[in-house]
Amino acid sequence: MPNRFQSAFDGLASLGAGDEPGVRPVILRVLADLFVTRAHHAPVEIAQFEEIACRLVDKADAETCEIVARKLVAHEGAPQRVLEALARVSAGAAVVVLGSNRSVSAHRLAAAAAWGPVDLAAAVAGRAD
Repeated sequence: MPNRFQSAFDGLASLGAGDEPGVRPVILRVLADLFVTRAHHAPVEIAQFEEIACRLVDKADAETCEIVARKLVAHEGAPQRVLEALARVSAGAAVVVLGSNRSVSAHRLAAAAAWGPVDLAAAVAGRAD
């Protein structure tokens, strides 16, 4: 019997696969909420979240990406691929991710500091690393 997390996750994922573009940002936010409610996830749950979230991020608006980034950077198990996808779509999300002291590739940090808006450079400068 699937657990409640998996059942809710599967239901939202099927909604996100539909043709309604207006519902995708809402589903992304709800999936992020669902993900952060548990401290630990099985590897299969993380992989599913990563795959679905990255698909939804590509069609999300900047505000949604920033909101989701704020939720995910507070969770230790948030997939790096999702955080980086959010940062690519939204400058606000990039500031959140880059300023969070989360693991970010050196290439991404250097690019943000050298070429990004002042907010991105400030976020990089404020990192502990």
